Amino acid sequence: MSKVKILSLAIVANLIFLWASLAQSQENPLYPQEVDFKSFSEEGSLYFGAEQEEVSSDVIFESLPKDDKKALLSLKEKDPNKFRKVIKEKLKQRKEYLKRLQKEDPERFKRIVRKARKKIRERLQRLKETNPEKFRELMERRALLRRKRLRKLCKENPERCKEIMAKRKEAFKRRLQELKEEDPQRYRKIKNRLEKLREKRIHQGWERGRHKGWFNSRNPKRGRAPHYFGK
Repeated sequence: MSKVKILSLAIVANLIFLWASLAQSQENPLYPQEVDFKSFSEEGSLYFGAEQEEVSSDVIFESLPKDDKKALLSLKEKDPNKFRKVIKEKLKQRKEYLKRLQKEDPERFKRIVRKARKKIRERLQRLKETNPEKFRELMERRALLRRKRLRKLCKENPERCKEIMAKRKEAFKRRLQELKEEDPQRYRKIKNRLEKLREKRIHQGWERGRHKGWFNSRNPKRGRAPHYFGK
C-alpha cells in the first residue's frame, strides 16, 4: 500500500478516535468503553473476523462466570505477577469459547456481549460521577492504546485496516446524524473540534511542504500539495 493511502487511513483514524473520546463521556452505545483493568498487558480490541463485531478484552473478562471474576480479582490483590499470567490464559480460553459460540449460537453470543457491555457502561458512569479526573485519564489512555493498535494493524494488514476503518467511518456518520437530532449542542461541539483539527492539519501540511520545496515549480519531485490531505 502506498504511503499516501496509509497517511489517509491514519488521518481518518485520528478523526474517528477523537469522536470516540468525546462520545465516551456520554455513554456512547456504539462504543461502550472499558474501565479498570490497568494490569492487562493485552488490552484493546480483539477482532473475530471481517464481518463480525469487535469484542474487547474487558468485555471478554466481564462475560466470565461470576465466581471466576471474583477469584481473579482476589488474586490480583494478593499476587499481581501471578494474576498477569493467569488472566492471559483465562482470556484466551474465554475468547475461544466466544468464537465457537458465535458460530453455533449467534443470539446467545450477542446476549452475553450485550450484558457484559451494559455492566461496563454502568461501572464507567459510576467512575465518572465519583472520580471525573480518573475517568478522564482512563479514557485518554484507552484512546492512545487503540490508536497504537490501529496503526500497527494498518502496517501489518492494510486490507483488514481498510475494512475496519470503513465500518467505523459509517458508524461515526450514523452517530453524528443521531446527535444532530437528539443533542444539537453536543453535535456542534464535536463538529467544531473536528474543524479545528482539520485546519491545524492543513496548516501543518503547508509548513511541511514549504520546508521540503513542494511548491517550487522547478522542483521535479514536488508532487501533490500537502493541503490535499486535509480535504
